[in-house]
Amino acid sequence: MDKLGLNDPIARGIGTASSAHGLGTAALSAKEPEALPFCAIAYGLTGIFGSLICSVPAVRRSLIFIAG
Repeated sequence: MDKLGLNDPIARGIGTASSAHGLGTAALSAKEPEALPFCAIAYGLTGIFGSLICSVPAVRRSLIFIAG
């Protein structure tokens, strides 16, 4: 995110938690504690939306088919 010029703690928190989950949140909290609340919100929302998407029958069947 440094190379992209993203300095806003909201953008950094949401982006890190959504892509790197727990390890990214822990790493970011050590360097940028002001981004931690946004990490926590994004981390929770990512889990909720992932669970909701997987409960859609068509998506669930596709995932089971892919998994074998």
